[in-house]
Amino acid sequence: MQMRKKTLLIIGLLCLALTLCACSNEKKQYLGTWKLTKMVSGGTVFTVAEAQKLNGGDQSGEIIFKRGSIAKVKLRGSTARCKWKLKDGNVLITDSETTMQATLEKQQLKLIDNDTVLIFEKQ
Repeated sequence: MQMRKKTLLIIGLLCLALTLCACSNEKKQYLGTWKLTKMVSGGTVFTVAEAQKLNGGDQSGEIIFKRGSIAKVKLRGSTARCKWKLKDGNVLITDSETTMQATLEKQQLKLIDNDTVLIFEKQ
């Protein structure tokens, strides 16, 4: 009887380990630094430099996805420490006030900010 309990415990731990590995493999493609390269507003595509000339101020952006579901988001001169998770094929980035949603398409992370699509590329 005791041998059966040990066997079940080992099988349970192996299942848990495999599940955790599968989850982290899905997240691995997001880990690292993503730089803002383009913005799409009103159907027009702008580079960061073009947006900076038009709008003035700091138009740069960067998202750093870290292990432990932590993200550092720098956007237009502001920096926030956030949590991130995958849900239904999207990345949800949450700070204390807001949740932003991004999608990964053709090696580009697309984040919708009001009526503007921000396009990030992995560095």
